[in-house]
Amino acid sequence: MKRLVELHQGSIDVTSVEDVDTCFTITIPTGTAHLPPDRIGATRTLISTVIGANGFVEEAASWVSLDTTRLADVSPELIVQSSIQPVLDPQTDRTARILMADDNADLRDYLMRLLSPQYQVVAVADGVAALAAIRHQLPDLVLADVMMPNLDGLSLLQTLRSDPQTREIPIILLSARAGEEARLEGLAAGADDYLTKPFSARELLVRVEVTLKLAQMRRAATQQEQALRLEAETAKAQVESILTSIRDGFYVLDRDWCFTYVNDRFCELVELPRDRILGRNIWELFPPAVEIEVYVNFHQAMRDRTPNQFENFYPAWQRWYEHRIYPSPSSLTIFVAEITERKLAEAKLHDTLTLLNAIGDYSVDIIFAKDRAGRLLFINPAVSDYFGNSVAELLGKDEFFFIEDDEAAEAIRANDRSIIQSVVAAVFEEPIVIDGNVRTFLSTKAPLRDVNGNILGIVGIGHDLTDRKLAEVALAERNQELDSFVHTVSHDLKAPLRAISNLSQWIEDDLEDRLPPDNQQQFQLLRTRVKRMESMIDSLLLYARAVSCVWFRGSTQPPKLFSTLYPPLSTLYSLPL
Repeated sequence: MKRLVELHQGSIDVTSVEDVDTCFTITIPTGTAHLPPDRIGATRTLISTVIGANGFVEEAASWVSLDTTRLADVSPELIVQSSIQPVLDPQTDRTARILMADDNADLRDYLMRLLSPQYQVVAVADGVAALAAIRHQLPDLVLADVMMPNLDGLSLLQTLRSDPQTREIPIILLSARAGEEARLEGLAAGADDYLTKPFSARELLVRVEVTLKLAQMRRAATQQEQALRLEAETAKAQVESILTSIRDGFYVLDRDWCFTYVNDRFCELVELPRDRILGRNIWELFPPAVEIEVYVNFHQAMRDRTPNQFENFYPAWQRWYEHRIYPSPSSLTIFVAEITERKLAEAKLHDTLTLLNAIGDYSVDIIFAKDRAGRLLFINPAVSDYFGNSVAELLGKDEFFFIEDDEAAEAIRANDRSIIQSVVAAVFEEPIVIDGNVRTFLSTKAPLRDVNGNILGIVGIGHDLTDRKLAEVALAERNQELDSFVHTVSHDLKAPLRAISNLSQWIEDDLEDRLPPDNQQQFQLLRTRVKRMESMIDSLLLYARAVSCVWFRGSTQPPKLFSTLYPPLSTLYSLPL
């Protein structure tokens, strides 16, 4: 007002009587003679931003108690339509709700008419009523006058900001206090905006729209942040679950070698609770580790930022561990597993393999392993000696490479297939042609399995029976000669014995009455000895048959001669001499 009067070269006087009244007198000269020529009839450079004269007319009417001046009496040409579009809540697709608090009834009516076309507006007269309306239904924006009875705008602002349910509601303060200091005071108290009276309608509409949109953007950003935080917490929980469930120990060291994370398995491995590990320096917590390769490998990984994997023996605990290190610019991530049992098993396996290799290297029997296709996976030196090829030349080859007779090779392949199909060990006699000569092997074969029990092929040992077979043939020939000799001798011996026996029997029968008793007794003794000789010859024949039929005709076990020969021999030796 003061600036307007000064522009018209006028003056303002005030008189006041204490406890009575105060009178402001504004004097403005009439005419244009007192005005500068360049200000008379000049073209307007600024376009009015007020929505219309309604509010000012009605407010002025209230000042002078002219109740007959209402909006209906105002010419429509004075109303300027706003270009501001309604602000909708993107989640509910509804018009934004504004709560307006001002003790000036005329200003409330003015702002109601100004904002209602675009928003849902609720108007109250003071801060207490505003709090009650807000608790009944949360608004999207609060417009509050700074100076109000019962509860002023700043106190309302502080109350809303201290309540978690209302602290995010955007608030615009309205005040007649102009100046930077008053504006900064309102913003410092937590207001989203500060609007000084008097203000233009367009300025108010723009600031309301901008504040609502910024609030929507903050809510969207907050919701997105919460979703991302929830997603991150879910991912962290999943990682925690995975790290807790894995069988390996897992821990993280920062650049100062302090533990920043350990999983449950690591706590079990070191037999310490988590709170005694986190934040501690690894070299202080486990001093013996400084003296072994763990210290060197960890520092190298941290320095070079290169992954590393190694095994080490920790003397303090007499245990073996496997470490897998993954460095980052600020930390080391380590997986650790105790492998003591595995190392003991490897040592035992090494000793076993050393023994087996020694047996295989010095064994005269052939030892071999084949895959399911018949290719050699392992052979001992005896195989190389038999077939005249080096171990390297034979590995990976099948029977058709080193056996000259394809028929014999196919027979061996058939035996191998029967082992794989039946999954049962078996013994075979397998003739093999080597350098034009047939050699016979007694092969014991069994299934070759992996750690899961799957059949990989066969494993076997072959004993060369060739010399034994030749000895058996020679012995069979000699036995045949002996058998022929025994039959011949027995025939030649039994013929005279039968003659002697018949003659003695005829003499005794013919001269029975004339022979003296002594002669008769001698004839009986003669016939007894003849029978004994016949029994001995029969036993000799039985023995020859037993040896030739039982032992040397296909059996790999000696005959049970005692049980075979006992009956005739016992009969023989039971006869009187």
